[in-house]
Order: sequence, then structure tokens, then C-alpha cells
Amino acid sequence: MATATKKAPARRAEKGTLDYLELALENLNKAREHAQKDAFGQVDSAVERIRETVKDVAAEIRKRSHPGD
Repeated sequence: MATATKKAPARRAEKGTLDYLELALENLNKAREHAQKDAFGQVDSAVERIRETVKDVAAEIRKRSHPGD
């Protein structure tokens, strides 16, 4: 009498919902990191422009305060 052997169920190669959610979280984290870098860069640029403007305004004030110099 032949004995039937059970095969282990084949593992699905397809991605499940959890896999897609984990991938989405990884992608969101990467996007957040890029957004932070962009935002910091824009803030740094704005700070530099403000500093230059302050210097220009201070120079103009000094010039107008001492017109004969």
C-alpha cells in the first residue's frame, strides 16, 4: 500500500498587504528625509539673504546719518 506524502504548502512569492504597508512606510520616511533637507536648505538660504539685507540697510543708515563722510 502506497503512503501518500503531504507536500508543504508552497510559499507565495506575491507580496501581501503587510509588505506593501512596510514599503509605503519606508518610502514615506525617505520622502520626509528629502523634504527636511530641502526645507533646511531653503531656511538657510533665507537666513543668508536676510543677513545680507540687514548689512545693506545698516550701511545705508550709516550713509544717511553722516552725509558728509
